[in-house]
Amino acid sequence: LEMVNNKTGVLARLGIRLACILMGRSPEETDRLGILGSKVGIAFQIQDDVVNLTSEEFAKGKGYLGEDIHEGKKSLMVIHACQNSDKADRLKEILEMKTKDQDL
Repeated sequence: LEMVNNKTGVLARLGIRLACILMGRSPEETDRLGILGSKVGIAFQIQDDVVNLTSEEFAKGKGYLGEDIHEGKKSLMVIHACQNSDKADRLKEILEMKTKDQDL
């Protein structure tokens, strides 16, 4: 989750913190709302990663399902699969290839 937090969570947290500062909120409230922003950013990223693997509608816009895997991105689902699947070695090979071959 640290990777996701640093990737997407920080953007949401920064936006909320800046809004709080501009609105004159207290430092305590700014911190609390910033934490909420991080959690919303993490939730968004997880949802986006799931859609990347499962949504035919997403695939129409991007060209194919599993784009993140073909680009070698290590999403939470990929990390989970690498830690728990008997086909983890094959998944790691595909990640390293960074190929658009849909037959893999």
